[in-house]
Amino acid sequence: MTSQRNLRRASPVRSGFTLIELLVVIAIIAIVASLLLPSLTQAKLRAQAAQCVSNLKQLQVGWQMYANDFNDVLLPNAPDDPQFAQLPGGSTVVNSFAWCGMAEEGWTSQDANTNAIYYTTSPLGPYLANQIRVYKCPGDTVPSANGQRLRSYSMNSQMGQYLLSLLGPSFVMNNNPGYAVYNKMNDLVCPGAGLTWVFCDENGGSIDDGFLRVSMDKAQWADVPGSYHGGSSSFSFADSHVELRKWVRPEVQVPVVSGVIEHNVDAGLGNPDYIWFTQRSTCLVGQ
Repeated sequence: MTSQRNLRRASPVRSGFTLIELLVVIAIIAIVASLLLPSLTQAKLRAQAAQCVSNLKQLQVGWQMYANDFNDVLLPNAPDDPQFAQLPGGSTVVNSFAWCGMAEEGWTSQDANTNAIYYTTSPLGPYLANQIRVYKCPGDTVPSANGQRLRSYSMNSQMGQYLLSLLGPSFVMNNNPGYAVYNKMNDLVCPGAGLTWVFCDENGGSIDDGFLRVSMDKAQWADVPGSYHGGSSSFSFADSHVELRKWVRPEVQVPVVSGVIEHNVDAGLGNPDYIWFTQRSTCLVGQ
């Protein structure tokens, strides 16, 4: 009995880790986490990109269904800024029938930031079963003063000016005179339906109306496409396919900063991103 008691005294049972052992475990966990974090971040960005592509696919299907129901007339599109909608003689056209309504989003407390009525009453809404979430890129996370905005996507400024043309003799609103505008499906000859984009995500500092101004004669982003989910933007095309464009240069990858408005951002001559974008926006009339 005495020897057994002595053995128990000589070999006490340990009740936990020592401080050094805990520090070693914590260090190992930190190292593993640092190795996994980039992979987790990339996985999150890929998931956001996949959801963004899915959203644009649904918008594009709605766009096509609208044209099918209206004898190939394209979904109407118009800027909120009346300076881009002038009839001959200087009178201003007001088109209240744009694809997402005419109310303006912004960094302050604009009603259209959070009010779904603009989308449920828009001409596109019924073709999306009034699903509001499809208007929002999951990578667009910087809120306005009154909360997260409902919309991240805008339409090519060369698309859908048919209703405006009815208000004046042979008048078609054109942000880029000399370049084609597309009012009906059979207008999509150049560069072709598969090479002409319709919707894309727009930078949070640039988005206001649903009309993404394209600047063909100046090397600048009049309105700035988005660069979410890893420096890329999603584009839908008139033949209904969707592409993810990974931007090459930093000029278009404008950080979204709350309260900062971004327009007319210099692209620089020979910028491959600007060339890719403009070649898929419109073409010179007669080409």
